Amino acid sequence: MTDQLAAIAQAERLSRAADWPRAALEWQAVVGRNPVNGVFWDRLAEARFATGDYAGALSAYEKAEALGVWPVRGFELTPLPSILPAEISYRIACCHARLGDHEQALTALAKAVRQRLRDLDRPATDAHLAALHDDPRFRELIGLAAEDLVYFQFNAILDKPDEPLAAFYQRMFTAIDDHGCRALVVDLRWNRGGNTLLGQPLIHHIIGRARINRAGGLFVIIGRNTFSAAQNTATLLDRHTEAVFVGEPTGSSPNFIGETMPFRLPHSGLRANVADLYWQTSWPPDHRAAIAPGIYAPPTFAAFRAGRDPAMDAILGHLRAG
Repeated sequence: MTDQLAAIAQAERLSRAADWPRAALEWQAVVGRNPVNGVFWDRLAEARFATGDYAGALSAYEKAEALGVWPVRGFELTPLPSILPAEISYRIACCHARLGDHEQALTALAKAVRQRLRDLDRPATDAHLAALHDDPRFRELIGLAAEDLVYFQFNAILDKPDEPLAAFYQRMFTAIDDHGCRALVVDLRWNRGGNTLLGQPLIHHIIGRARINRAGGLFVIIGRNTFSAAQNTATLLDRHTEAVFVGEPTGSSPNFIGETMPFRLPHSGLRANVADLYWQTSWPPDHRAAIAPGIYAPPTFAAFRAGRDPAMDAILGHLRAG
């Protein structure tokens, strides 16, 4: 057992030093003595891939996929992205692409997307997948449709410690301008609010860009969890822009009583809140129960199980039809 642990530690040291040819040999020896641990196959695959042995890497990644990857006790490992099944599928796609098997590469990449690949920007710039970049199926898989679309998932109207929202807006719209993007999606489905004042500059940026603020250039995804400051932001977008709303109705009416005023109950001592401010963000006669979408695309379990987003599918379909 001591010899095996020493061999594992030596292989790990070589991987950390990026001495890939020697690491590949050491990991090959490790899996020769212990072929049932997915971690070791994953490390062997990584080393082989780095040396350009894509066929060998593919074989090892397939073993890691079959066994599963999870760190084991007994020695210190670097963080292993391959504990996520999508990561192994992605690396298998890279192996197939490097080997010239584009169909298998697309199949593996589609599997990675279904498994919730976390960074969908990565394939577009990954040199290992360069042979696929012009394939329409590849572009559709990772959301690089010909529509030059920018997607903004806006989950909370709050400043971050490392970047205020105003700075993020500037950075995002500078990128939109620099790349000539012609469509923007603002996703407010999971936005439960924050500070309404921080949402207002977003409206100003959009109003100042005719290429975005037009029919077919701006889409806002809304849903049952869109309320409070997010409702106000949706209402401002409804009033002042050419946005097409997609999804399901918002979780609040456009005009509503909001805010929270905390107080303590005199007898029980419990703390409670009361809303005391009337937000009339829309027109006074606006008595809608919610902002309703122009394109109704509610979430479904069938779509979730298939890894599909009905709202984004509807937006892309609309753009392609236009």
